[in-house]
Formats: sequence, structure tokens, C-alpha cells
Amino acid sequence: MPEVKGQWLQKLAFHHAEAKNYAESAQCYLAMADLYFKHKDEIEFGANKDFDSVDLAVIAHYENATDTLDKAELYEQCNEVYKLLIPLYEKRKDYKKLAKAHDHLQKMFIKLDSEESQSRMFGTYYRVGFYGAKFGSRLDGQEFVYKMPKITRLAEIAQHMKELYSKQLGEEVTIRDSAPIDKSLLNPKECQMQLTFVNPDFELDGKYGYTGARQDYAEKNSNIRIFKFSVPFVIPGKNASDIKYRQQRNTTLVVLNPFPHVTTSQKVIERFEEILSPMKTASTDIAARVEKFQEVLAQEPVSYKKLTQLIGGSLLPLVNGGVNQICEAFLVEAASPESEGQEEKEHRALLRKSLRDFLECCKRALDVNAQLSTGDEKAMMFHEEVASKFDGLCEYLAPLIHESTHKKKPGGARKVVSFSDGDESGGGGAGAGGAAVAVLN
Repeated sequence: MPEVKGQWLQKLAFHHAEAKNYAESAQCYLAMADLYFKHKDEIEFGANKDFDSVDLAVIAHYENATDTLDKAELYEQCNEVYKLLIPLYEKRKDYKKLAKAHDHLQKMFIKLDSEESQSRMFGTYYRVGFYGAKFGSRLDGQEFVYKMPKITRLAEIAQHMKELYSKQLGEEVTIRDSAPIDKSLLNPKECQMQLTFVNPDFELDGKYGYTGARQDYAEKNSNIRIFKFSVPFVIPGKNASDIKYRQQRNTTLVVLNPFPHVTTSQKVIERFEEILSPMKTASTDIAARVEKFQEVLAQEPVSYKKLTQLIGGSLLPLVNGGVNQICEAFLVEAASPESEGQEEKEHRALLRKSLRDFLECCKRALDVNAQLSTGDEKAMMFHEEVASKFDGLCEYLAPLIHESTHKKKPGGARKVVSFSDGDESGGGGAGAGGAAVAVLN
């Protein structure tokens, strides 16, 4: 049986390589190497066999894995495979292959040290739900997460899936939106599918066996089992344009095996749902923007293009109205503290904290942008424009988030708006206790 599984993995590896699914092809080779290790006493070697010994078999599969991991741009995983492969070369005193291995490692480390390593595209993930008796018991009512190559648009995968299953079933397949489905209301004779873009989620890593910190780019794009997607909706019967009635349904999916795997799809084995209140929905939107700022600012070096896009999207008029609208709805028109329930108080406190974090990130981003714009007239013009918008936003938000505004001092001293939870602080950076301090020109 191990030989049969090995042959299946070999064919699958070739199939993935032809489809340019190099990460999955590499997983097949690693699985074959593991198979030889675990069943070395059951597999025949020697004449008329592919390999003379288990070492040669494992070496061959590890070599194929390093080649395909390189093509997949998974250089960090390739390095880990070499940690297993190099001792086998040393054991055999194969200095030629040792030299080749170290040369390959050097080239990959140079790539990892470049800015381009932070823009690698490892794949796009989609949730696919199947509804209809014609799909068969294995698919009907089930959900899967599919890993698609690099940047795959929703329209592309929807068209591909619709054509594929309509042809297989001899029945027109309908693509539905991502709203919850009540199977009891569906016509079992119809074939319907749901396709939803999903993002990896790391909040429940520890519960599902991942203990790493996911600090670098590769760690955030490998060994992924948990995904999340959000669907906004309006409270029934309310005005869709009023932010006070907009809610969000967050759905978390857990799949059977982590990506990348030997297959490009994994069955969903657990699902959790959470419906956010309008105020918490607004806080979540702002927190997501804060996370994007933190990711960009954490890069070494900081990408000027990504930074300016993020600053512009956060502070220029087309988007800035969104922050003002949130404040108008939930802070300006807030209920009196005496009439608020405990949950509403907590949500309002969360919103204020999200806004403080947002302003702090904007301040840090503007500081970095000022340094990167030095000597470039066009860049400095953009910086002055967004800095002016930031000043106005700070003035508007300061009283709404219950913070203190220090007036401009005589003699042209800079005006300072402090966004802290406690004591006031002055200066040009974060105050005591991690308070954000916005320096206004």
C-alpha cells in the first residue's frame, strides 16, 4: 500500500507542477519523503526499482521539493527542507551537491533580503458552498476552501466553477450571494453554489495546533487552517444609507488540513458566526485600517508607494468623510452615560480606542512619509496636503473621544493634541503609557 500511495503522490506532484501549483507539488514530494521514512521496511529497493536505498529516495524527493518551493517563492520553507537534506549529503560526503545546496540557499537569502520579498503572492482563498441533490452526498450542503493561484478574481473562479459543474452535472448551476442559506427553503432539484473571498485568520491559531508568533510575511502565508469573511447587512426595515443601522456578520471557517497541502481544496469542518452591532462594526472597520498601517510601517524598508496609498486613502476627502460620519452617528449623537447599557458603553469605549489608535498610526505614517519625501517637490506637496487633513481631523476628533487639546502657545510653538487615556503629555511622539500624541504644524 505505501507504494500505491507513493505512485498517487508522484502523479499528483506532476499534475500540480503542470498547473503551476508549485506549493502543492512541493507538499507531494515532502509527503513522499515522509512515506519512505515511515515505511522503509515495507518498500523494496535495488534492481528494477526506482531507488537503491531509502536515503537516495528521500534525497530525490527533497531535491524536487526544494526546486518546486523555489518556484513557489516559498524560500523560507525551502530553507527548512535543506536543513533535512544537507545532513544526508554530508552523510554521503557528496560535496558537489553540498556546494550546489549552499549556492541555492545564498541566492534565496538574497531574494529574502530584498523589498520584493514582501510583495510575493502566495494565493487567493475562496469559500465554495454546494447546494443541491445532484452534487451528491459528498458535496451537497458542504463547504470547502479553495486555494487559487496568486491573484484570482471572484469573477474568474465563479465562471470557472459554473462552467465546470454545469458540464459535469448536465444542469445549469446558479451562483448565489454570500447571505445565509436556509436549506429547507431550497429546491433540491436545483444546483446552487456560493463563492466568497476569505482571508486567513490567526486569532484561533493556538486552539488548532499552531504555536508560532507569525511575525514575518511567510509565516502569515503558510500553515493556514482558519479563514474569516464578513458580510455587511442593514437592519431590516431601516435606511441603508444610515450608518447607525449597518451591521456585519463575521464567519470563521476551520478546514481539515492546513494550506498549502497536497490538494488545492480543503473541507470546512467547523464554522462560527458573530453578528456585530452597528457601533462595533464601525470600530472593526477602523481597527482594520489600523492593522494595515501597522503592517506597512513594520516593513524594512517601508514601501513609499504602499505608505502614500494608505495615507491618501485614510485622510483625503473621499474617505475622510467616513470617519466623520462614524463620529456623528455614535459619538456626537451618543446617549447620556446614565441611559447607556453596559454593552453599549463597552462598544463606545472600543470605538474611541480604535479612533485613538487610528490617529496614532496616521501620525507615525506622516512622520515616516515626511522623511521619505525630502527633496521631492511633488511628494512634499502631497505630504503637506494630507498633513493638513490630519490636523483638521485631530481638531474634530479631540473633544469627541474625550481627550485634551492644548492651545497653541505664544511665540509660534507647535500646537499639540494628546490622545491618551490618562495624564496629558506634550512633545512630538508617544506619551507615557503608549498615548498617541499628534503634533500639529
